[in-house]
Amino acid sequence: MKPDGQLILRDGTAVPYFIKISKRAVRMRLTIQQDGTLVLTVPERPSPSREMIEKFLITSQHWVARTRKKLQGRLHDSALQHSSLYPTVFAFPVTGETLPIRYQWEDVCWAGCRENGDHLLVTGAVLDPELVRDVLEKYLVRKAEFVFAPLLSELAMECGLPYQKMSFRVQKGRWGSCSGRKNISLNAKLLFCPPEEIRYVMIHELCHTQEMNHSVRFWKLVEKFCPDAALLRERINARVLPV
Repeated sequence: MKPDGQLILRDGTAVPYFIKISKRAVRMRLTIQQDGTLVLTVPERPSPSREMIEKFLITSQHWVARTRKKLQGRLHDSALQHSSLYPTVFAFPVTGETLPIRYQWEDVCWAGCRENGDHLLVTGAVLDPELVRDVLEKYLVRKAEFVFAPLLSELAMECGLPYQKMSFRVQKGRWGSCSGRKNISLNAKLLFCPPEEIRYVMIHELCHTQEMNHSVRFWKLVEKFCPDAALLRERINARVLPV
């Protein structure tokens, strides 16, 4: 819904406002919503003029600025409380990185995640758990593609097991898959696994380019390139991951 206007605060901030007409109201009243939007309630009768409304808003500038600041402080504190429910660190054995995760609330409807020096920074609407999970998963997919794409390519050449395409996703039920067209998909959560387990999963899926089953021939092929396949399979299937 389009706002009825904007109140320009003394620091230049433009605050949108909506006018609500009330039969029960006897005078004009301002309230501030969680997103910082102003709602101006005005009586239906007598209906104030536009000039009266603008004058009322201008005289309320100081209250609006002060109240918005308090609201943002409360939201920031709430964001810190929420952040304790989220992952606090990502450790990637394959790259040797340990990245603490910091959450920074902003008065927006989106969230983003990026590497910021020696840590991960999640900014935006961090009070929304689904949004936070989504941006963390998207970060893991980007990271997995950057780290694993060259490793899979090198391993395929080493084993003589070519594939067509590779992709990366965050999955709950499987570590990887290989289609009949020799397209390999890897779980981005492999980032949390040690290098030997990652290598096993890659070899497992590369062997499916030759054997699209789990027959005796398939396992013999896997063990040809990974003698500890049975042990590594048991270890990785028992792994509990942070997201």
